[in-house]
Amino acid sequence: MTPDWTNALGLEARFEVARGTFVLDVAIRAEPSETVVLVGPNGAGKSTVLRVLAGLERVDRGSVLMGGDTLDGGIGGLFVPAEHRRFGVLPQGLALFPHLTALENVAYGPRSRWPGTRDPREEALDALVRVGLDADIAGRKPGALSGGQAQRVALARALAGAPRALLLDEPLSAVDASTRSALVPELSSWLAAFPGPRILVTHDASDALRFADRIVALEGGRVVQTGTRDELARAPRSRYVADLLGLNVFEGEANGSTVSVGSAALTVAGEADGPVTVTVHPRAVALFRARPEGSPRNALELEVATVEPGASRVRVALTGALDLVAEVTPRAVEDLGLVPGQHVWAAVKATEIRVEPL
Repeated sequence: MTPDWTNALGLEARFEVARGTFVLDVAIRAEPSETVVLVGPNGAGKSTVLRVLAGLERVDRGSVLMGGDTLDGGIGGLFVPAEHRRFGVLPQGLALFPHLTALENVAYGPRSRWPGTRDPREEALDALVRVGLDADIAGRKPGALSGGQAQRVALARALAGAPRALLLDEPLSAVDASTRSALVPELSSWLAAFPGPRILVTHDASDALRFADRIVALEGGRVVQTGTRDELARAPRSRYVADLLGLNVFEGEANGSTVSVGSAALTVAGEADGPVTVTVHPRAVALFRARPEGSPRNALELEVATVEPGASRVRVALTGALDLVAEVTPRAVEDLGLVPGQHVWAAVKATEIRVEPL
C-alpha cells in the first residue's frame, strides 16, 4: 500500500549549541525530495546536528524550522518535542528494542508518536514489506535477526507512519561488507522514493558521494563547505573535503608561475608567491609509457603503487617525487599494462592545477 504522505516541507536550521568548550554553530537546510549528507571528522558535531533536528537536544541560540513553522526557537522560545515532530529517525547502533518483535519495533513509533487512523501494526507491516522483509521476519526479535535484517527493520521503523523528514545517522555502519553491498542500492531507492527532506550522516566517502544531492562538511563544529560533489571538487575549502572527494592536495611554495612541492616543481597557469595549497583532480592526471612531448604539461616519472578498479574508472596510486592518484579508463589500464612496480610518466596541464594561498 502506498503511504499516505503529508505534504512535503523543507527543513531549515540555524543554531548554536555549546557543550563545555565545544560550540556547534551550524546553518543547514534540506528541501523536499533532497538528500543532504553531513560529513566530517570524528567530533565535528554531525550526530549532534541530527539530535537537535530530531528534538532530542535544544538549541542555545537560533532556530529549527519546518516549512516555516518553528520547532525550536532557542531557550525560552517555542519548542516542539521529538514525539510531535513526526520525523523518521535512525540512530547509530539501530537501538532496536530487544524484547519486541520486528513488527512491534516498527509499530512503536506510529503508535506512540503520531496515532493515526490506521492500525500501527498494519503500517509497520507495510513498512517492513517496503524494505524487503516478509511476515516471517516480522515475528522475530532482534536477537534472531541477521545484521542485514536488523538494519532493514531499523530503516522500516524510520519510514513507518509517513514521517515528514528522515534523519539517518550512519545507516550502514552496523552491517558487514556483503550485507552492505546489498543494502546500498536499496537505501538509494528508499531515499529517492521519500518525498520529504532527508538528512544523512556518514563517515564513509563513497556513501556521501553516492547518496548526496548536496554535501555539508563540518569541521570543529562549523560548516566549512556545502554544495554538490562537483561544486566541492572545483574548489575544496579544506584538506578534509579534498580527501573526501579523492583529490590530490599538496602544500607548496609558489614563486610566480612555479610551485615547489617537495622535490617536484610544477608549472601553473597563474602566478602566486609564498605558501600555497595545490589541488589536482585525479582525472586531470594522464599516464604515458614514455615522456610526453610537444605539450605544455608537467611531466613526472613515477612508480605505480596500486591499481584499484571502480565502477567506470580505475584509480592508480603513484609514488615518487610527488605522490599522485590518477583516474583512468579500464582501456587505458589495459593499453599501458599498468601493474604495481611499473614506471610511468604522469602528466598534468598547468591549467588543471588549482592554487590557493595558505
